[in-house]
Amino acid sequence: MIDWDKKFNPEYRYARGWLQKQENFAKEWQPLVKRLHGLMGEVGFNGGDANALVELRNFLATAKNGRKASEERALLEAVGGWSDDTNAAIEDKAKMRASALKLLRHVYMLSKSGSRAVWVVALPREFRDWPSDDINARGTTQGAARVMLASRDEIFSEEQKKQLGSATFNALAWCHRATAALAAAGAAAHGKGTPANNSALAVVKRWFADPAVSESELKGYIDTLQLGFKQIIAMLNRGQFVLTDWVPLRTASAADELSFLNSEAFTFPANAEGMDVVYIERSFFVDHPGNVLKGQRNWIRILVHELSHLVCGTEGVPSQSPCQIENDQISWCAHSSPSPGLDELSHCMTVVGIAKAFRYYAEWRETWAVAQPARSPHGFSCSLPAGTRATFNVCPRRTGGRNVSQLRRLSLAAAASTALVTC
Repeated sequence: MIDWDKKFNPEYRYARGWLQKQENFAKEWQPLVKRLHGLMGEVGFNGGDANALVELRNFLATAKNGRKASEERALLEAVGGWSDDTNAAIEDKAKMRASALKLLRHVYMLSKSGSRAVWVVALPREFRDWPSDDINARGTTQGAARVMLASRDEIFSEEQKKQLGSATFNALAWCHRATAALAAAGAAAHGKGTPANNSALAVVKRWFADPAVSESELKGYIDTLQLGFKQIIAMLNRGQFVLTDWVPLRTASAADELSFLNSEAFTFPANAEGMDVVYIERSFFVDHPGNVLKGQRNWIRILVHELSHLVCGTEGVPSQSPCQIENDQISWCAHSSPSPGLDELSHCMTVVGIAKAFRYYAEWRETWAVAQPARSPHGFSCSLPAGTRATFNVCPRRTGGRNVSQLRRLSLAAAASTALVTC
């Protein structure tokens, strides 16, 4: 069973606590430990103190007393835990201080622009759990702890870290473009009918309205979409967005665990974790044969999708469930319809759909594929690899718990020609 309490946030807070008393570290380490503690704010990393991470990595590589210490020795000496005897035990508190430094050794700030930043936590593949738990459990001797502290084969390569940073800032750009298009649609809905505004409104109507929807309801749809994108933009602008993998899943063997390990990404909706975190899993960088989007565009698509869960609280909707929404969560669902040679599909479509409608309108002509998300009873949503081709109907989820009729039956060809990429 997956222990869903093992989020990144508790590990972050635990590490921060162990750095609070700098006097418990070797004297030459104390100024750096103070800066590292300042880096770790109450709700996330502080971009203004990011140089402390570079200093940490440089400090671990610096020669000492005429010799170049290994990273594992430097870390253990920093916390008063080094011994020449590889069979000797390490005091528990020393192990926890070392685990805090090891965690930060593999934290990177990428693509800072003003207050905006994205943080990548890329722990080595040697780890089977978060450092505090894993080092405590398996680092029972000097020799065992040294292996873990020396590990440097990070879960994300240097190139992948750069790609994650780039995809995040492109996701922000997608959200800005969608917000601008929705503002134009809103202007048209309020009577300012320029050709550009009318075109934007037509796209919103095509995907989120039917003839029975009143003018006031349509304006409400536009307002809700705009609010969602503005919230995502505001979160990314705070500069505390974290990308990592769910480290305890690395040794998954049970079916439910493997389904998340092999997903593209997942998060906890409506900031339920208390930090802005998305977990990047095995399929994220894989161009599966059924994917409509490839490479960076797919990575951006995944991130915007997950951000809609994390920030706006969008939820997946089980098959055949009514299209409805409560507590002002923003989400829509799409249900497949039978078609010869095509599988039936139930698919939850989030606020990201409208972003991609504006971004990729009429881009594809040949195929249409959508991803089927997994919904967990534990309160999060994830993206699974694409590959199911289907026709489907689209309907919005409405506030107040009211059901809404299906809006528009789309054939495979129609979906391909308009190219609204969902999920």
